[in-house]
Amino acid sequence: IDLADYLDAQVGDTLVYLGSGYQGATAAGLFVISGLLDFHIPELNRSSCYMGLATLQDLIDAPGLITALVISLEKPSDLEETNTELKNLMGADYEVMTWEELAPDVKQLVVTSGSKGYIMNFILYLIISFVMFGTVLMATQERKFELGVLLAIGMKRSKSMLLVLNENIFISIIGVIVGVVAAGPIAFYFNRNPIVLTGDGAEAMAEMGIDPVIPFSLDPSIALNHGLIVLTISMILVLYPILILRKLKPVEAMKI
Repeated sequence: IDLADYLDAQVGDTLVYLGSGYQGATAAGLFVISGLLDFHIPELNRSSCYMGLATLQDLIDAPGLITALVISLEKPSDLEETNTELKNLMGADYEVMTWEELAPDVKQLVVTSGSKGYIMNFILYLIISFVMFGTVLMATQERKFELGVLLAIGMKRSKSMLLVLNENIFISIIGVIVGVVAAGPIAFYFNRNPIVLTGDGAEAMAEMGIDPVIPFSLDPSIALNHGLIVLTISMILVLYPILILRKLKPVEAMKI
């Protein structure tokens, strides 16, 4: 789009191409603009022009030849294995590069973004831990009288601790299930209708070659992993009421 604006060209106009062909030959041709593309990457919009492979090969007098071939993998986890296999297959006459080797700046951006994500997750879970601990603390203080009565009538401390542990496990599992089920429709909606960024943030992302949108993932492993983390935090926090119960004295607990 930007290149078309610079050339003051529209769909249906004819462009004259002058350049170098195969082995230094002169390449020249007339081409009719059939469409305008927006790649959401300013650098590509300003400098790129696309045509069919056969047309380009004829223009530069290189029939059946290509300068580069891009392979898109269905599973990114197969990147290194595929790279090794292609290098062994093509030999030293061809250069095989991964996207990380071809665009190290993009790799650095991905690593930086991932690190920011870990930091944000840590802060989020820290807040969640304090909120959950506040709930556990309040519930423990409110049940001191009840637990003191149970101990006074002869209930063993081990059974009281097991009772508290089972209650917390049960409540935590229900909370995780409800959270995952409630978040499912929200994630599905924003997966189909991603959040579109505007303003300076959108321009900054476009300059880095990233679409200025925030889509939600439907990968079930995300909900499973975060659910297990919350469940683990809950299991750690349950140690507090168990420690209180271990030192609890029935006479003091039953004082109002």
